[in-house]
Amino acid sequence: MIYIRKIFRQDLRDGKQIAFPNEPSNQFFNFSYNPPDSDRQISFKFKEDDSLSSNFHLNGKFINTRLYAATSEARIDSQLKSFLKGSLNAQIDDIVVFSKKRSDTSFEFKFIPKTSSNYSFFKFLINNSNHEVSLIENNNKEEQTDEDLTISSDNILRQIIYKSFVYIHKNFEEEILFKDISFREYEINNIKYQGICIHKYFGSNLLLGQFTFKQNEENIQSSNTKRFFVENFSILDNDYTYLSNQWSEEGDNLRSLTSFNKYLSDISDGNLEIIKNENIFYLVSKGKNSFNSINKIFYGAPGTGKSYKVNNIVQNKDDKTHRVTFHPEYDYASFIGGYKPTMEEEDSKEVIKYKFVPQAFTNIYVKAWNDPNNTYYLVIEEINRGNCAEIFGDIFQLLDRDSDYSITPSIELEDYLKTSLVDKDKGLKNGKLKLPRNLNIYATMNTSDQSLFPMDSAFKRRWDWEYIPICYEELTEEGKPNPSFNYVVDLDSHNSFKWNEFISKVNLNHIQQNPVLGMDKCIGNYFVIPKNGGKAIDVTTFINKAIFYLWNDVFKDEKNEVFEENSSYEDFFPIKSKGVQKLKELLERIGVNINTKSEDTAPEEDEVTS
Repeated sequence: MIYIRKIFRQDLRDGKQIAFPNEPSNQFFNFSYNPPDSDRQISFKFKEDDSLSSNFHLNGKFINTRLYAATSEARIDSQLKSFLKGSLNAQIDDIVVFSKKRSDTSFEFKFIPKTSSNYSFFKFLINNSNHEVSLIENNNKEEQTDEDLTISSDNILRQIIYKSFVYIHKNFEEEILFKDISFREYEINNIKYQGICIHKYFGSNLLLGQFTFKQNEENIQSSNTKRFFVENFSILDNDYTYLSNQWSEEGDNLRSLTSFNKYLSDISDGNLEIIKNENIFYLVSKGKNSFNSINKIFYGAPGTGKSYKVNNIVQNKDDKTHRVTFHPEYDYASFIGGYKPTMEEEDSKEVIKYKFVPQAFTNIYVKAWNDPNNTYYLVIEEINRGNCAEIFGDIFQLLDRDSDYSITPSIELEDYLKTSLVDKDKGLKNGKLKLPRNLNIYATMNTSDQSLFPMDSAFKRRWDWEYIPICYEELTEEGKPNPSFNYVVDLDSHNSFKWNEFISKVNLNHIQQNPVLGMDKCIGNYFVIPKNGGKAIDVTTFINKAIFYLWNDVFKDEKNEVFEENSSYEDFFPIKSKGVQKLKELLERIGVNINTKSEDTAPEEDEVTS
C-alpha cells in the first residue's frame, strides 16, 4: 500500500507536527483519531535507490517517532519533520511516498523533489492537488506480488539502464555478470581502448569500453554524440571501464531494452526486469529470492592471494560488509552475540545493566533482511584458526542454502531480532532463523594451518571451495597479468634476483617433491610484497619473512638442500655483514640466478627514426 503526500507549508513550519486527515490515518496507518486510539510508537525507513543521488548516503536511515490522536487529525512527532528539513532539505511541493506491507508500526518512504525525473508521474497520481491523498497498490501495470520491489526509476531509457547496471555491478559477482565475453580493439578520438562484447545478448555491439586512463566527456564522444557514460567502473581489474550509452527501446540482439532485459533476466534467474508505465521506466525485482547465495572458502598455501581475491569481491562495499578473523579464543558469543555489561543512566546515576549485544553475524543478518534489495557480505579470515563447531553452534545448519532448514534462536537473540527486524515475518518467521538469500559468506583458509581445528564433513559440505594456486607464469590462467612475476629482491645496490624464480625453485624442487611437506608449505606469490606498490623487495624484509618461514615452518625438522647442514637461522645476522653472503650461497645451491642491477634496469634503446 502506498500513500503519496505533497509537502505543504505547515509540514515544514517550526513547532508544528505533521498531521494526517481521515483517509491516510484510517486506511494507511490503520489509526483512528476519533474515537482516539492509544499513542503508537512507529518507525520510518528512508529509501533512496539511486546511487547518484546526493541523498544516497542516507539510504536505510531509520526515524523512530510517535503517532498520536489530536482533536481532528492524527499527528506524528517532530522527528520525521526534522529529517525532511534538516537532512533532505525538503521544500514546499516536494513529494513524499510512504509505503507499507503488513505492519502498522514499520513504514518506508521515498523523497521525490521537484527536480526529480519522477516528479511529474507522482504529481499526476495525486491529481495536482495540494493535500489530496491517493492510495494505490502498485505503480505499474504489470501484475505484482507483495514481494515485488521497485529498485529504481527514470523517464529516460539510457539513464534507467545506467542505474540498473550500477545496481547489478554492486550486487552480483563478475563471474556471473561477464560470462562468455569477447574483447575487440576500438579507437575514439585517437584513443585506443578495448571493447567488451557479450554476443548472446548484444551481438557484436560492445557493452563496455576499457581504457588505460580516466576519460572526460570530450574524450568519449564522437560526431557530437556521447558514446559512453562519463562515470567509470572498476571491472575485471580495470579501473577505467565505461558503460555504453547507445541504447534504443526496441530491437533484438542489439543494445536495446529487449536485449538488456534478457541479460538482466539471465543473471538474476528471472528476478530483474525494466518495465515501462506512463512514460516512466522502472527496474523491478519480482521477489523470487533469486540472489545467487554463496558460501565459499578460498584456500591455498600462504601468500597465494586469498584475501586479495575476497577484497576484490567486496571492493567499494564497506557499508554492506562485516569482516571478522577467527582465532583460538573466538567463540559463539564473539560471533553471534551475548549478554554484556553496559552503562545506563537511571535516576541521574550511571548503573551497570546486562543486555544482549549483537556481534558480526547477527548484525549482518539484520542488515540483509532489512534491505532485501541489496547484497550483503560476511567475510571470515583464517576460518580454520578457530573452532568452527563452537563458533557457529547450530547456526551452521543455516549454511545449507538449498534446503528450507531453519533453527530456533536463543531467547535473548529472538528478543533482539524482534526489535531490530523491519519485517519479522521474514527474518524471524514463525520464530525461526533462516539465512537471507542476499547474504553471501566468504572465508579464507591457509592450508598450512589446517591442523589447528579440523572441520567435520557436515560443516565442509555446506561450502563451495575454490583453490587459489601459485602462478609461476607472466599471465594467470584467466589471461590476466601476474604482478609478482616482475618482483625482484635487492641484495645490495648492485645485485638482485627474481622473486618468481626463487619461489619456483624452492616450491617445485624442494617443498612440493617432499612427501612430508607437499603443497601446503609452499610459498605463495604474495608471501612477501614490495613496499609502496613498487616491484623491489628489500633484503631485510626477505630474510625476516621468507627465510624465517622456510627455516622455522618448513625445513626445521626436515633434511633438505636449501640450508647448509649444521647451520642456523642466526647465521643470517647481522644481515649486511653476514646475511647477504649467506643468502647468495643459498641462492647458488637452489639454482637461482643473481643479476647485476645493470641487467635488471638497463634502459631501452631509443627508437631510431628517419
